This record gives sequence, structure tokens and C-alpha cells, in this order.
Amino acid sequence: MRYINSLIITFLCSLFLVGCGDEEYIRIESLSAMGDEFYCNQKVKLWMCVESSDLWHTDYEWGCDGGKLTQPQGLDEMTWQAPNKPGTYKVWCVAKVGDKKERREHSLYVSSYFFEKFETAKPPSSFSYQSSSKSSIAQETLPDGTKNSYLEIYASSATEVERYIRRTFGDPELCTPFYSRIKLGFVKNMPEDRIAVGTKKSENTLRYRWTFDYNIENGEGYVTYLDFRWYPTICKSGLNTKAETIVLDGTPAVTGEYNIQIQFQYQNNTTLKKNTYTYYYYSEKLNQFKNGTYETVSLGVDEEHNVLVYLSGVEVLNLPVLKDKTVELGWTGEHYIKQWDIYYINGDKGNNAPVMYYDDGYASTAVLK
Repeated sequence: MRYINSLIITFLCSLFLVGCGDEEYIRIESLSAMGDEFYCNQKVKLWMCVESSDLWHTDYEWGCDGGKLTQPQGLDEMTWQAPNKPGTYKVWCVAKVGDKKERREHSLYVSSYFFEKFETAKPPSSFSYQSSSKSSIAQETLPDGTKNSYLEIYASSATEVERYIRRTFGDPELCTPFYSRIKLGFVKNMPEDRIAVGTKKSENTLRYRWTFDYNIENGEGYVTYLDFRWYPTICKSGLNTKAETIVLDGTPAVTGEYNIQIQFQYQNNTTLKKNTYTYYYYSEKLNQFKNGTYETVSLGVDEEHNVLVYLSGVEVLNLPVLKDKTVELGWTGEHYIKQWDIYYINGDKGNNAPVMYYDDGYASTAVLK
């Protein structure tokens, strides 16, 4: 009898252990995102790490409070597309197996309309690089000992005086107010005078160019481009001159000399002809670059269509030139941005090409200084 009782007890214990082994459970270890800072409309990869009694039959339901999810539900991964407005947003996932479920959420910071920090091992796809150039992702050691990646690029052409990197936004709703900023400078071979390459000549200048798109609210007229050009250093053979005295920084400059050029082109509402306007200014703030010296330079157009330039957070220009033309032509709509080009200079005769430093490129509909 004692033997039979022992068998019964052993059998019941076995049933208990089997029941314990089959008990459903779910535990989320993490919900992760590819990165910790994002830009508007960026697609971000998300994934879950989960422990489950039955991973094969575990189901996943994703959600978000801004932007949109672009993959099917039910998987342990998801792609989230950021909204077109900066801010902090939440995504979450509920993992479920049988009657057991657990929820985890993750905050995602959308800092600006666009940015590129040049941190990938290969040249990033967010900027395109014009042909006849050489580029690589390099590293520097910051004062605190941390490593920072940046873009090194230089012209490799026997016929062209300058090249560019380009960001095409591809957003039909992107319009002014708008700002673009990047940290830049010369790693080496900064040109101190005008150059000639093949049959072409150029000032030793850097420049930004925005290309605009058509806006039906302004009739047939629209701004086609805005161009900002400056001398990063004093030109050895002397600056170019204009007939008028150019005033900036509150005091008259040397009569006629300029080191900043603002130019924009627009299509006339009635004639459909393109007209170009060029303005000249002088400021010592922008020609203080040296090899190994890097500064952030920002170009912006505010809500009233004033053109603004900042150097490392300090305002250098605040001009009504685009505002005045907008009022004169009776335009009521905003100006729509298509792309941002950042031009850099070649070496004289194509030799000793300046090696450029670019890092932390940002574009935003909010002020960037």
C-alpha cells in the first residue's frame, strides 16, 4: 500500500511540474531604436527583445502618438516615420502570448527638420556629392578626449573651380521660414587668393545656395534660388570693389570693398523672365578662417522673408532684400525649398586642393544660429 501511495504522489508531482512548465509568461527586456536623435520624416528602425513561453506564437501590437508606423503589425520589429514637426514622441509595443501581455514604450526626440552628423563609416546618403571630388569619413579627438566623426572632402578636377555637396529635401510642403547650418572649415590648403582651373576662374570664396520650387499662391512668379557667398579669409591680391560705400556692422567699410555677396533670382509673374539681383556687404567676422579652425555658418529666411546669416551663433547679416522684393511683387505665399548646396573651392590649377571639414549639418523651420 505504501508503494502504491508513493506512485500516486510521484504521478501527481509530475503533473504539477508539467503544468508549471506549460505556464504562459511574457517579459519584455527592451524596446530599442536605431539612434537617439532624429529629424522630421526620418524612418527609424525599432525592435523588441522579449522572453516568452512561446516565442513562435508571441504577437506584437505597436502604436505611436505622432508620426506613423510603416510596417505590418505582429512582428517584433517596426519602422516609425517621424512627423514633420520637431518634438519628443512616444512609440510603444504590447507583446502578448495567450492571456499574458506586457507593454513597453520608448521616447524619440525629433530635434529638427533635418540633420547629418557624418557618423557612418561610408559617405552618408542624406547628402549627395558632386562628381570629381574625393570624400571620406574622418575622426578627430575632442578636448574632452571623445572621438568625433566628420566629413573630409576635396575637389579632384582639372577643369572645375568648385564642387558642392547637396541635400535634396523632396518635401513639397517645406517652405520659409527656413534655416540651414553646418560646421565647416579647412583641414589644410586654405586658398588665400583667387584661383584658376583650366579656362575657369574663381574668387577664393565659400557659398551656400538654396534652390526653390514653384508656389501657385504667388502666381507664375517665384524665387528660383538664393545664393550666399563669402571670403573665409582676406584675399591677398585685394577684395573686389563696387562704386558705392558699403556699410555693415554699424560703420562704413572701405569705400566699395566687399567680402560678402547675397544674390537671388526670381521669375517675373507677368513676363516669366528670370531676373537676378546681387547685393554686396562687408564684415570682418566672416574672413577669420584658418587651417584647422572650424565654425558653424547659418543661412536663414525668417517669417517676414528677411535674409539672416549667423557665424557660430552671432548674427552677421539681417537684410530685407528678399522681403522688399516679395512686397514689391505682391507675393502672399511662402517660398518653397527644394535643395541646399554647399560649395567649396578647388586649388589653383587643380593643385593642392583645399581639404574641407564638414560636420553637424542641420536644416530647420525654426531659428538655427
